[in-house]
Amino acid sequence: MPGIRVYTSNRLEALADMLGDVLSDPLPSPLEAETIVVRSRGMERWLVMRLAERFGVWANGAFPFPNSVVWEVFRKALPDLPEMDVWTPELLTFKIMNTMPGLLGHPGFEDLRNYLDEDDDGLKLFQLATRTAQVFDQYAVFRSDMVMGWDDGGGKGGDATQAWQAELWRALTNDGGR
Repeated sequence: MPGIRVYTSNRLEALADMLGDVLSDPLPSPLEAETIVVRSRGMERWLVMRLAERFGVWANGAFPFPNSVVWEVFRKALPDLPEMDVWTPELLTFKIMNTMPGLLGHPGFEDLRNYLDEDDDGLKLFQLATRTAQVFDQYAVFRSDMVMGWDDGGGKGGDATQAWQAELWRALTNDGGR
């Protein structure tokens, strides 16, 4: 039966067993991938091993993250949306790498400027941008009120970490997410 099925349990092993029960009835085409939404690559690897133990072999599974599934649903409902969500941490990393150097002379960015001093090969910038993109992704989920406050001009005073993050966030969103 096509559609979305949601199973809950406080035991991961019980959820894996329920998933195995569902997957024991194969899809009509062997070329069609089973889609299993996971929260991390570690969860994907663990599930693949559990499914391989249960079935002897496991192949042709698609393991998207929840955000990409939601984006795909939005794309089906709103066909004018871009093919990819530009706010995924992977893409946001490169937006940050492009935007951050222009902000290093601003007040509040002194620690970042010092950290990135003598970063000739750009590795430190890449690492900082990657971590910042991951943090912004978590903020969007767990601290959306704070991020919306940044959009409204908040985060300028108080905590120095929040001040540079707020300014960077506003710089990233000023171009409409492009």
